[in-house]
Amino acid sequence: MTAVQARVALDKPWVTRMLSRFLATRHWHMPALSILASILLMSNCGSRLQPASANVIDQAEARWQAHSLTDYRIVVDVQRPEAEDSFRATVQVEGGRIVGGSLRYREKGGWGVEQALSETQAFPYTVPGLFHVLRAEVANSGRRTIEVEFDEEYALPRRVVLGPVYEDRQAVHGTETTLRVYDFDLLDDQE
Repeated sequence: MTAVQARVALDKPWVTRMLSRFLATRHWHMPALSILASILLMSNCGSRLQPASANVIDQAEARWQAHSLTDYRIVVDVQRPEAEDSFRATVQVEGGRIVGGSLRYREKGGWGVEQALSETQAFPYTVPGLFHVLRAEVANSGRRTIEVEFDEEYALPRRVVLGPVYEDRQAVHGTETTLRVYDFDLLDDQE
């Protein structure tokens, strides 16, 4: 049930009557709290994707930079339509510098052999790199849809959905890509 469906359901008279009867019973507090918690969770489970624009990116990047987080480990999943093109990049940043990076391609049953990344290869999977990639895609990609979801606490791009590239008013099959931050851990005692 989506949040919209939950809200519509609560507007129906039979649901209101059922809840009223239920709440009138003597031991309503525990089940009622469960129902209330479920409704609140459902209303928060919707997608927070929004259209990406230079202004949206600039605002989020300013919020990220205000945290001054220079030591972290980030794991980014890159998903493509063809499973063998999907991979997971892991990068460790200390003092604002990349100190390690690796990549594993998706294989049947899990992830393949770890491959080391150079600093240049690892950069797109750092937080500043994700902002750079997002900004470049918005400016030059030929995609009609680019959406982004930012982390509520640190404002890093949590998920980037790149629609297909269009050439001659036709979508190019296989160009859709989703970047998702699978894991983000602060190192040391930051914030």
